[in-house]
Amino acid sequence: MERNVTPDMIEATLKGGKIERFGKNNVKLIKDYKRFTVICVGEMVGTKIRIFTIETKGSGKSKNSKEFLGHENPKDFHKL
Repeated sequence: MERNVTPDMIEATLKGGKIERFGKNNVKLIKDYKRFTVICVGEMVGTKIRIFTIETKGSGKSKNSKEFLGHENPKDFHKL
């Protein structure tokens, strides 16, 4: 539950995330969410994956909300 990553998000990342291999047996499982990206770093041992770390990337704000704060009139937001 640290860094606002729930066990459900970790499971979804392992099942449906994009896989990037690096090194001989190491993998990164990456899944994008609305406010941040969850990255699970681990090692493939046989048919199993052992997770070493779970990282998050992102500022916690979505891109649209950042753009919205710059406009005074919310009706003009759809013109972006």
